[in-house]
Order: sequence, then C-alpha cells, then structure tokens
Amino acid sequence: MTITAIDPRTFAKLCADGHTPDVIDVRTPVEYREVHIEVARNVPLDRLDAATLMRERNGSTEPLYVVCRSGSRGQQACEAFQKAGFSNVINVGRHTRLNRGGFASRPR
Repeated sequence: MTITAIDPRTFAKLCADGHTPDVIDVRTPVEYREVHIEVARNVPLDRLDAATLMRERNGSTEPLYVVCRSGSRGQQACEAFQKAGFSNVINVGRHTRLNRGGFASRPR
C-alpha cells in the first residue's frame, strides 16, 4: 500500500502560507499533552476508528494529515484510512522534527 508523505518542513510552510490543515496526532494522550501541533486533534492509534472519523469529516475532500513521534504510527493510521476507503491521507511523519523547527506548541 502506497502512502503519501510530506516532510515536516513542507508541512510547516503549507501552514505558514495560511492553510489550516485537518491534522490528527496518533500518539498517546501523554505524548500529546507534552507537546503537539496547535491545530491537531489527538486520536491515539489504538483508538482510531478510521470509518467513523471519515464520517465526522462530512464528506470533506481536503487531505487529512497524520502525525506521530517517528512516522511509524502515522504510517499505520494512513493504512487504516486507506483500508476504510479514504485515500486523501498524508503522513507528516516525525513530530520531533516539527518540534525542533518551532512548529509544535506546548500546552500552557
């Protein structure tokens, strides 16, 4: 199964250009609370229901961006979406790179 990927720098530029992406963070709640992308929703991989999340998007054709710590859980989540029939999903991959670039935010 081929998964579309975007590197964190390109993703950050996309956001800086005024685009507000639909982002899910598939890390654990503890990891998410430590630091996360401001616009991301936490949907831990072990609780991911791709079909339900697709329905909640109300037929949106905009891409869904998936982020995790290293890219592995993001890949698994993207595969789950593809199996559920949603192909416009993009693995952003490494949250650590977004964090180093100043893109991730820490809860206040």
